[in-house]
Amino acid sequence: MRSSGNKGSFSRFLRLPLLSTFILSIIISCSVKDDEYTAYLFACFVGNGPGQEQVHFAISPDGFNWVALNNNHPVIGADTISARGGVRDPHILRGPDERFYMVLTDLYVPNDGWTNTGMVFLSSDDLVTWTSSKVNIPGLFPEFSDVTRVWAPQTFYDEEEEKFMVYFSMLQPGGYDIIYYAYADDDFTSLATKPEQLFFHPDNKSCIDGDIVYKDGTDLTSLDPGFNSLFGATISPRGPQDFSGGPVNYSISLYPLDEKIYQVTASIDNNPVLEGYYADPEILWSENTGKFYLYPTSDGYLNWGGTYFKAFSSTDLVNWIDEGVILDLPEDVPWGPRNAWAPAAAERLIDGEYKYFYYFTAAQKIGVGVSDSPAGPFQDIGEPLIDWKPDGITRGQEIDPDVFRDPVSGQDYLYWGNSYLAGAKLNPDMISLDLSTLKVMTPADGTFREGIEVFYRNGIYYFLWSENDTRDEDYRVRYAMSDSPMGEFIIPENNLILARDPAQAIYGTGHNCVLQVPGTDDWYIIYHRFTRPKGITMGRRAGFHREVCIDRMDFNPDGTIIPVKPTLSGIDPLD
Repeated sequence: MRSSGNKGSFSRFLRLPLLSTFILSIIISCSVKDDEYTAYLFACFVGNGPGQEQVHFAISPDGFNWVALNNNHPVIGADTISARGGVRDPHILRGPDERFYMVLTDLYVPNDGWTNTGMVFLSSDDLVTWTSSKVNIPGLFPEFSDVTRVWAPQTFYDEEEEKFMVYFSMLQPGGYDIIYYAYADDDFTSLATKPEQLFFHPDNKSCIDGDIVYKDGTDLTSLDPGFNSLFGATISPRGPQDFSGGPVNYSISLYPLDEKIYQVTASIDNNPVLEGYYADPEILWSENTGKFYLYPTSDGYLNWGGTYFKAFSSTDLVNWIDEGVILDLPEDVPWGPRNAWAPAAAERLIDGEYKYFYYFTAAQKIGVGVSDSPAGPFQDIGEPLIDWKPDGITRGQEIDPDVFRDPVSGQDYLYWGNSYLAGAKLNPDMISLDLSTLKVMTPADGTFREGIEVFYRNGIYYFLWSENDTRDEDYRVRYAMSDSPMGEFIIPENNLILARDPAQAIYGTGHNCVLQVPGTDDWYIIYHRFTRPKGITMGRRAGFHREVCIDRMDFNPDGTIIPVKPTLSGIDPLD
């Protein structure tokens, strides 16, 4: 058994105190002792018709086979707890005090349609006797006196605040459904803090039915897969096992059949490094903040139709914080309101102050934004930096910028191009080019497509690029070497350094950046791949459903790059 996603998520259904669904609530384990879970409880409502918006319970020994309780009649009457006569979206949580807490939407659709203003809070020691209270948003918070929807609340225990956080969506006239959060009072009968926006949709679209789950919880030295039998078989061993040293043998016995031995493997997979669809990564180490910043293309949009850029920060290259939208093309870049692609970034100390320069693609043109923070927001300079082709170039696109400071001369350069490669010196202002230095420098081997990346190590300038189309499973990375930041190129005999690995279902590995950990000779390659494992089944759509990964990159004694094997495990967190 292998974990899915990153940060140690485990692919099997575990018996945890909290596993929720987006609208029907949750599954929890009921206990008879402090540390013994015996069954799963499922809370739901059953429909939109008269009498159907009430709390129902079901129970299961394994999380797969369910039996309705109370002859499938409601276990809590809506008329006894609600203001409107109906309740929906039950979410139930076992608290750290072993009590049970439930929140619901206060709404009766046959009378109210989809308009409501409140929620219901409940708590119980035994899942039978409940204390309830009605929470009316306009009555509590005058700034939300005009809300027309208060939907799908859920609860999360904030260990740092030692309080229950309730999050839910609200709609105000002329707006869209927004997910808010607030803290409950000590008695769990009302909200003690004003609702604050929890999630900001980049396109300002309605969001409802949010869910929060823990991450980073996997300990391979003491992991319990929670195997259960549906047919009365005996499974051994039980309880937490040490998977850190390799597979663990499990025996399954079912009379009169012979015992079977199965090897079960668990791993922590740190690739992809970001959750969701992202591509074309750029990475920056900030001397000012002591953090790494990752700037990707926001992916998952039809035909690369994303219109905004985000930033992510990290201190260890594994755990990343979403810094939010740093540049929104329709709002911030009137000359290029579409196709936000392939950024590059630089930190420079100018007149004693740190400045940040963000080179980006918009509408197949290259622009630049400026900020006082690596986390943005960035202010566009008001016009494209590059919206023309170099002399002699008749095909390709003006995309995929890369910025590079030559450590020998201190000069900054910008490179760009699709189907051709061009470069020029940046002027000291970092927002204009010295066009007298413009040079077309496309590698002569015919493999250059896009995604140039330039770095320097031990007297050698390295130029990496992507070959083939990003929708091609053979999208991959090649490189050349030079003794100058503007060429001429020396192309090694084996210059393919990153390619697909069908054995691991890894495809479309390309458009990379490179990072040297400051003060070391440790190097990493950051790239995107098709979303895994379904990307290879998506056809051309895989080319805009991509994921960002990080793997180690090493060199031979002569300076040539050792081909990188793309991995699922990724890298360990930096100290």
